[in-house]
Amino acid sequence: MTSEYDALRPPEPPRRRDRIRNRVARRRRGTGGTDGSREMSMVPHAEFEKLTGEGYYGHPVVKPPPWGDEIALYLFLGGIGGGSGVLAAGAQLTGRDRLRRNARLGGLAAVGLGAVALVADLGRPDRFYNMLRTFKVTSPMSVGSWIL
Repeated sequence: MTSEYDALRPPEPPRRRDRIRNRVARRRRGTGGTDGSREMSMVPHAEFEKLTGEGYYGHPVVKPPPWGDEIALYLFLGGIGGGSGVLAAGAQLTGRDRLRRNARLGGLAAVGLGAVALVADLGRPDRFYNMLRTFKVTSPMSVGSWIL
């Protein structure tokens, strides 16, 4: 919005950024062959065929997971078992015996299947027993085995 007094106002000096832009544009006009109205791309555009495609030097962009489907199943069933335990505790506090029984049975089944998935990933049941010999707070597998 302008007023009648804007014509009487002295012009503002250009800001530092504008001076730098003008200087760069003048340089480009003289040597770059462009009119200075747009910037030239200095880096070629990156093209990715898919997310797990090859990146630099033939290496994949995203590393494959170091575990198999058994560990994903073990973690999922552990979550189901824990949620069922919380649901059973809530059912016991509110006096719902049928829900408590069903939640406990569902949690027990999920934990049992999770143990089978963990032993399947480890290869032998001896390795599972070996994991129970030591307890490391920093190892999710150790803590999960002890909770199981």
